Amino acid sequence: MSDIDRLLSVDPLADAERVTGKSYKEDKGTMALGFLMHLDHSAKKDAALKQADDSWFSMDLAQTLSLYDDMGFEEVLCDTFAGRTYEDEPTATETYRILWHPKGILATVESYRGAGRNAAKIYYNVDITGSTDWHHATSSGSIARSVTDRKVWVGDHDAREGVRRAIERLGEVGEFLPVWVKRPFLWFLTYTDTDEVGYDYAAITEERTSRLPQHVQQAIAGAEVSK
Repeated sequence: MSDIDRLLSVDPLADAERVTGKSYKEDKGTMALGFLMHLDHSAKKDAALKQADDSWFSMDLAQTLSLYDDMGFEEVLCDTFAGRTYEDEPTATETYRILWHPKGILATVESYRGAGRNAAKIYYNVDITGSTDWHHATSSGSIARSVTDRKVWVGDHDAREGVRRAIERLGEVGEFLPVWVKRPFLWFLTYTDTDEVGYDYAAITEERTSRLPQHVQQAIAGAEVSK
């Protein structure tokens, strides 16, 4: 396990509980220790991710887009929307972007207060090519066995931290499919789309999907999978 993998796997609150033998939910001392450990861990993690030219939690929008460009992604959709209003601040013009990598990786990047970065995710299909120890590389998702009897991980990752390393780890255990066998659960909603009562997440996602370039729509359409 690399230093970055180790840092990304640390849970400071769990470590504090192991030190004190008490739950942070019930013991103020454990909570305080966990908070201090969290601050120290966050500083070390951010420094390591920056050194590796990877994404870190408080990365701004411009830095994020520069990173994706460096990794070979292209912007395939950019929507603007009015952000939420905070106290006396003017309403920011926000952006919601969808990016595509020819390997078959779809990314979303949303701004926050204009120049900040809010949510960021990647979606993919990875053909697990013989590795028996692949679970450590995955996040949310599930296995779909294709009609050609390939074992494909259909998943997504929170990309705010360590997106470059996440892609590298997936590439170590399998091969990205440039044409997906099956779509993962896609969420193409801005942070204000959910403000509307009764919003239809599926309709909003499909509307944005319909405006992607045709080659991307075809690549992510998904195909029949064996039962």
